[in-house]
Amino acid sequence: ACLKCRDGRFISIFVVLGLLLALIVGMIFKYMYTLENIMGLRIFLEIFDSGRVKIVVVLAQTVSSVGTSIGTKWPQPFRWLSNVYSSTQLNLFEYMMPMSCYFVETNYYHTVLSTTLAPIMVALLIWSAVLVPARWLERCPRDLVPTAHHALWLTLVMLFVILPSVSLTLFRVFDCLEMPSAAGEEPEWLLKADLTRSCPTRHSSATDYEVGMVAYTALMIMVYPIGVPLSFYALLSRPTTLRKIKTRQRHQPRSKRMQTLHFLYGSYKPSHPRAEIVISLWRITMCGLIVFMGETPAIRACSSFIIAGVSAICFREYYPFHNETNNGLAQAAAWQVTATIAFALVILLKPFAVNSWALGSVMFLGSMITVVAAVVFAQRSAAERGRLEAQNDYLKQELQTLQDHLNGLMAVDVEFTAEDRAELLKGVVQRRRSSVWSNGMGAGMLLDPDDGGDGGGGGGGGGGG
Repeated sequence: ACLKCRDGRFISIFVVLGLLLALIVGMIFKYMYTLENIMGLRIFLEIFDSGRVKIVVVLAQTVSSVGTSIGTKWPQPFRWLSNVYSSTQLNLFEYMMPMSCYFVETNYYHTVLSTTLAPIMVALLIWSAVLVPARWLERCPRDLVPTAHHALWLTLVMLFVILPSVSLTLFRVFDCLEMPSAAGEEPEWLLKADLTRSCPTRHSSATDYEVGMVAYTALMIMVYPIGVPLSFYALLSRPTTLRKIKTRQRHQPRSKRMQTLHFLYGSYKPSHPRAEIVISLWRITMCGLIVFMGETPAIRACSSFIIAGVSAICFREYYPFHNETNNGLAQAAAWQVTATIAFALVILLKPFAVNSWALGSVMFLGSMITVVAAVVFAQRSAAERGRLEAQNDYLKQELQTLQDHLNGLMAVDVEFTAEDRAELLKGVVQRRRSSVWSNGMGAGMLLDPDDGGDGGGGGGGGGGG
């Protein structure tokens, strides 16, 4: 079926707003730990905790990709929400700016080329900024001078965002549809993503161009779905890096390298230093590998439902995030993905009559509940954190007061007569009234009540106080 191209002006505005949103989110990721100590931003930074933002982004990307991977069409209004979620994938050339809307005689292979080469070009631009001579940037603030650490951090963020969408685009090259044929004729196989192109993996008479694109796709699969998790593993598995991750403290100063890699490990417990790799593999599976799990949408939906349900159960035992509210939110997101696939099964199998609009409304509300839960969990976490910090400050003040009192105490072990005791107490009262005592420079004295006797010499006494 042909898709109607949207108005070019609307698409351009949508793309600009999407890129601006991505820039804002990136800056929040970059500077949230630097701004954490600034008063007034504590609640804001708690709401936009990096782990919580990751969970919401992963949920949006997975929900928006499941329909394409399975091969089902969502009912309204959930279809609209899925289209909004697809903006988190930043796949400009498939979801936001389809190339066929701007260029004549384009096909899905051009989408594959643009989707895979664009991130490489962006990465080259990022790293080329590091090579700019220092004398050209003398008037720039020090924080804005690009370094290798900045380039690596931006590259990691970009790879995190585009990984599921690029993987799905690549895997769909091998997703083919068998077309009916006349008796005695060889069945015709077409790309499901582009019914104007034949499937080169099922046709023996594929052109050199199609064979070349299959080889290129296989190469890009090595670069993205396989290469990105391996690069994350290599960065996090150096012995010194792994040791620092496992022994880190929350407010412990970090080296520039550890600050750069903090995006990969900072949201997780020290006991789960490679949790980002596990979640990346799950994203690739749920967003892309589903296309290989059956010939029909119903079989794919069943397979993905089993995987999603098992992974949601296993995640309950895994709980990698150091913030417990994030673990609860991630658990809810995993079940939300499972429920979305279950609704896909209902749409495909139609076991009972159901109103499509009612079903879409239920899916819409269910998905929005998870997003609202993210904000609620964040607010509760911020309130609890503020209460604990206030209690901590109070205890520090009490401890300091106790230390000041202890510094003003002195123990003695002497014998006093009644006259000496009265004279000493008189002197203590005078000191309390003086300014020297009010400044904490006096000395209290602990006296044994058994010291001294009745006017005598204290012949039998003598216990120290």
